[in-house]
Amino acid sequence: PKVGDLRTNEDQTSGGSASAMEHFMSTGWRVFTNTANSTLGDCNYPTAATALYQFNDTADSSCTPAYNGNFTNPNYVASKTGFGKAADFDGTNTRINIGDSSNFAGNKLTFSFWANPGTANSSNYQLLFGNYIGGSFADYDFMIDRQTTQKLEVGITGSGSSFLWIMTDSAAFVTGTWKNYVIVIDTTESVNTDKIKIYVNGTLVARSHNTYGGSVTGSLLDTSDDFFIGDWAHDTSHRYSGLMDQVRIFPSALTQGDIDKLANET
Repeated sequence: PKVGDLRTNEDQTSGGSASAMEHFMSTGWRVFTNTANSTLGDCNYPTAATALYQFNDTADSSCTPAYNGNFTNPNYVASKTGFGKAADFDGTNTRINIGDSSNFAGNKLTFSFWANPGTANSSNYQLLFGNYIGGSFADYDFMIDRQTTQKLEVGITGSGSSFLWIMTDSAAFVTGTWKNYVIVIDTTESVNTDKIKIYVNGTLVARSHNTYGGSVTGSLLDTSDDFFIGDWAHDTSHRYSGLMDQVRIFPSALTQGDIDKLANET
């Protein structure tokens, strides 16, 4: 398609109809009602980012350089209102490989994404993001997962296999419901409770602790292991089931003001 092209998308709904008119912009197809003043296609909203995956019929990043994803058995469906399309993960055969983890390495990282989970796996947690390759945690491993209890869990490992773990106290995921999730990581913070923070719809819901290990310092994802969305490199029994959209990766620790903007993005 060329910039300015129009199409009718029967996967969308608008004003109670069974379809919606879309307009092709440089960053992808947009529903007309969301074209004006939209920040969805802005790589550097609300601050400079490394990657933005919009999943409008592609797993490519909207940022430069483009760390494009390789979507195994790709499927794209209607996203939340105004967001165009989303990546659909079936929990078994789908995952996105976005390449060398070191492309995202740093001692400050923020992950923002919208998720609408499907059925939880009753026996295994599901990976939303990860470069963990199995066995004992190695240097710079990383994972964000959805527990069988619908809690959100984050684990990071620094140099020397020192690691931190964090899990929300209550269910963060509601099947069939779109929510914005932001994970802020800053290994330069002097106390463990400030090194990882989890926000859901703009609200801080959990902070890190050191129950499982020591304090993590230094650069995260500083490894050549591949980084995945919806999976990890270990096995196939922990793949995510549900929808995901607007995945943003920032090389900084976002502020509450930035997180509020992401939770209210249109």
